[in-house]
Amino acid sequence: MSGVDSTTSDAITSPQRLADLESSGLLDSPVVEALDALTDVARTALGADATAMVTAITADRQIVVSMADADPAREQPDPVPLSDSLCKHVVMTGEPYVDADVAAGAGDPGKWSRLGVGAYAGFPLRGPQGTVLGAVCVVTPHPRAWTPLDLQVMRSLASAAEFVVAMLAMARHERLARLSGAVPLEPLARVQHGLRTPLTSILGFLELLIEGSVGAVTSEQLTALECCHRNALELREAVDVLATLGV
Repeated sequence: MSGVDSTTSDAITSPQRLADLESSGLLDSPVVEALDALTDVARTALGADATAMVTAITADRQIVVSMADADPAREQPDPVPLSDSLCKHVVMTGEPYVDADVAAGAGDPGKWSRLGVGAYAGFPLRGPQGTVLGAVCVVTPHPRAWTPLDLQVMRSLASAAEFVVAMLAMARHERLARLSGAVPLEPLARVQHGLRTPLTSILGFLELLIEGSVGAVTSEQLTALECCHRNALELREAVDVLATLGV
């Protein structure tokens, strides 16, 4: 896991993928706030020790564009080289990468301990063209046996994140189209509809957690779940407004 080998680096350095990443809008600002509601949901659903992130993988580094951490004072991490990235495996294969005990299979187990990574689960973040731009992932400081429910939550959130990215890219395209006098609204409407579907699933899952149908939660967890539910509702409303305005 220490770097990108010659047999798999083509997926990361693909000119088409890098062009899609550049046009996605993910690299335009240090934080993509539209994704924060999703990482909040992931962290709350997967436990107090979980850190949820959305990452973008460039040709030589990993950039965190959204993060929800148990410690709200923790700052967004700086970009790291691909030798310190697990999300690169998601980009290289185009498939989920799940490891219950990262150090156990690593050539340098001490490195992952120093980085605070005990377990990892990442799912592809695809752009509008289908290329894998990065990952939607969660890490814990200690090894963890990921449950089917854990992975389903992450899979659903990755789907929602893809539609957020598509909305960002489409909004940019719409603005350029307005300048040229052509305003194709139908693609944006399709993306808006696609984003509502996973958001509805996420809201339903949060409501089950709040009601206690999945299991008992502490008062602190309930407060966090209710906050995530409000954030998800706000994201859905923002999607509706964005599609209405066409911006």
